Amino acid sequence: MTNFDDFLNEQLKDEEVKKEYDALDEEFKKVQEEIDSRKQSKSHFKN
Repeated sequence: MTNFDDFLNEQLKDEEVKKEYDALDEEFKKVQEEIDSRKQSKSHFKN
């Protein structure tokens, strides 16, 4: 584990922090999908 992973795991033990972190899950998924889509689009232009 990295220092950040240790920090995050420690912070997520706090119920308030975990609640807010979990509430952002859908937004994080959408952002990751957009990033993945753009990466895939760029790879098509390289060929």
